[in-house]
Amino acid sequence: MSLWEPHFSLPETQVISSFGTNVTPAFGNGMLNVQASSLIDVGNLSLQRIGSATLDAGSGDIRGDGVLDVAGSISLAAGQVYVPTAVNFTIARP
Repeated sequence: MSLWEPHFSLPETQVISSFGTNVTPAFGNGMLNVQASSLIDVGNLSLQRIGSATLDAGSGDIRGDGVLDVAGSISLAAGQVYVPTAVNFTIARP
């Protein structure tokens, strides 16, 4: 899947199993390619069945808040990757 917008916000989701716990990311043969010319916002997100993810903001920014869980490979391209004041951003791979 490829997406392009000047400003793109990846939806913040809380993936919960029927047991009430967070769902770990699942590797698969899917591809996610997000391109933006100015900003990509990343919140709490667990990628399911994605083997390769690319977030490309060109010379713009990637702003993170929360946890991005990825089971496959991930590529970030931006002028800067940052978090807003007083929050944490973690890219986790189990």
